[in-house]
Amino acid sequence: MDNGFLFAVDYVLNNEGGLVENSSDPGGITNFGISLRFYRENINAESGGDSIKSLTKEDAIKIYYAHFWNKWYEDIYHQEITDRVLDTAVSCGIATANKILQRSVWGCAGNQKVEDSGILDAKNLSSINYFGTNILYPFRVERAYYYRDLVNKNPDLSKFLAVWLTRAYR
Repeated sequence: MDNGFLFAVDYVLNNEGGLVENSSDPGGITNFGISLRFYRENINAESGGDSIKSLTKEDAIKIYYAHFWNKWYEDIYHQEITDRVLDTAVSCGIATANKILQRSVWGCAGNQKVEDSGILDAKNLSSINYFGTNILYPFRVERAYYYRDLVNKNPDLSKFLAVWLTRAYR
């Protein structure tokens, strides 16, 4: 694991905290940001709540590296960007995090359209590194928009919006 990942996962873990049992969370019980739903879908289909409750920080770090870390993230020059992209991947999914990143580049590029496919490539990376930390403001705005749109589509999630927006704008 490279240092960029280790710094980014530390940022994520500071945002996620430990064990959370919120009956309103569609992901179910969550520990270190790993939801029971994700765990069942990607790690162990037979797992129950006890498997998430016994998850260690080291287990979570391994899961983040295996399931949320994108090889292109290693080549982003600015750690602040890498931190937020991994944090968004954990919160929203990798494709959504990548789309938000691509839209942020588009926000800096003016009228030069950047495809928001959700798949990063060398051209995206070059643009990300060219604009550097200038993409952080549009990144925050795009991420906040994503959360607001999610709540618009599913009003039951509105109880999470304030926390999500705080995280987006941090």
